[in-house]
Amino acid sequence: MWLIDTGSEELHPEEFFEDNRPQYAILSHRWGAGEVTFADMKEPAKARAKAGWVKISKTCEVARLSGLRYAWVDSCCIDRSSSAELSEAINSMWHWYREATECYAFLGDLDLRSTTSSIEDQLRASEWFRRGWTLQELIAPKAKSLFFHDKEWNVLANKVTLSKLIAEITSIPQEVLLDASLVRHCSVAQRMSWASRRKTTRIEDAAYCLLGIFDINMPLLYGERQKAFRRLQQEIIGKNSDTTLLAWEPTDEATGDDEYCDIFAPSPAAFANSHHTKIAKEFRPPQWYNTSSGLIFHAETFRLPVGNVIKTVFIPGVTNPKYGGKLRGSLSVYDVNTTLLCFELEMVGSATYCRRNHPQLLKLSSRVFRDIEHVTQPPFGIRTLSFPHLAESYMYSSKLHLRTPPEMKMVRAFPEKSWNYEGKFFFSVDVFQVLGALFRFPEGDDLIFLASSVWDSQYNAKFKMQLINRRLLPAVADAVLQWTQTEEVDVSEMESTHPETAKLSHSTSVKIRGRKHVVSANYDQSNDTRDGRGSWHQHIDISIRPQGITGG
Repeated sequence: MWLIDTGSEELHPEEFFEDNRPQYAILSHRWGAGEVTFADMKEPAKARAKAGWVKISKTCEVARLSGLRYAWVDSCCIDRSSSAELSEAINSMWHWYREATECYAFLGDLDLRSTTSSIEDQLRASEWFRRGWTLQELIAPKAKSLFFHDKEWNVLANKVTLSKLIAEITSIPQEVLLDASLVRHCSVAQRMSWASRRKTTRIEDAAYCLLGIFDINMPLLYGERQKAFRRLQQEIIGKNSDTTLLAWEPTDEATGDDEYCDIFAPSPAAFANSHHTKIAKEFRPPQWYNTSSGLIFHAETFRLPVGNVIKTVFIPGVTNPKYGGKLRGSLSVYDVNTTLLCFELEMVGSATYCRRNHPQLLKLSSRVFRDIEHVTQPPFGIRTLSFPHLAESYMYSSKLHLRTPPEMKMVRAFPEKSWNYEGKFFFSVDVFQVLGALFRFPEGDDLIFLASSVWDSQYNAKFKMQLINRRLLPAVADAVLQWTQTEEVDVSEMESTHPETAKLSHSTSVKIRGRKHVVSANYDQSNDTRDGRGSWHQHIDISIRPQGITGG
């Protein structure tokens, strides 16, 4: 860390490190024309001739009056010709502002002697509160040690005195302004919202200026543009299970009219409405990790009826106006004032989903939430594609549709990761893999449907279908259900473990409201079709007729 000697107003000849760093003052300011650089400091006459020198000189003067021998100013104390030094400085910025003995926030558009605008109005309009880098420079310094100065370097007050007004201006909880260690109690979405209306000159800095806010260290790659913000989110996932990272709303310029959008936000601006977004305390923290094509995580999803269609939704966060901006780590989904924030997931492949591109998060009341179906994803988790164009490649897979009478209510499908509840079909049926479903009849029996793709003597693929009445064959039914709950099942394994299943046929009898019926499963290859995307569609029809009546 290079420091300026406040007496000579020149750089100290040797760099300071953690173990020998003296007390120092630090400047927070908006960059303008004529800033003094690290190279300029080696030529004092050149440095003093530049417009930015006044800020350096005044910083040294104020520091001297406080008895501080050293000061740090970002424009001239970082050797930007060294990418390694620049990366170290940006990754250390939060700590340097946090550890400074005094911090001076220079607001070049604030005039304490103005007779036309009140100080409060000037502060609310100040560009200092709209820049990306000044966010962590506002939060990190100790509250009593951050002083606000106007354009003539007159001191207004410290952060403690102005904390209530600054909280109103920035939507940062007052408690966080007074104690930066409380940042960790704020959700990821809430912290992102603080930067949502701030600007940076370089696109990448929208991510880099937030490293300290999230306690993240990562290399700088100027030229990567929006990828920097994606990398930041991936780093957050690596150390934080806070799902509010996904509680963002698409921006028009980022997603347009596309059917799907990225699982990651395009910029902090997508969190503009997340000032009060919190974690739902009843939901277990997900286990998640990032891959080259998307995010894989084990978490609860929910099935929400919308008209005649069942939508799969994920709930990344909740809000509750009752608590407003109060500092709370989580909220209860069962509080009557809680609103649940959801986005829709569309299944595009086995255990693979895309986030649908809706302009706003779907908002559910706690009352509605109590009535929707919870789905705990099995250990395989789900992949949410980070690059929506990949959805098409997943959609090329084959699909096996089940067409059932309305009186057959599906209890669950297996393997569940391959069943699309909206379209009522299975994705990508592997040869010999057993798939199926448990159905329940009104005031009647439970029925297990099994299907597996096998080869006939001519090496043509066909379906072997089997039906199990749980009342008539309870041991077999329970064994099959137990097995399919924990793993994918191969037909040969199933038949060797449970020989009884080899004798099952595609037809069985069931009771419905006390009357006997015959249920049959049929596959007609002539009904197979290929859609415009190249996906192969196969159909199995399950029919019911009263026993004693022959099907026509």
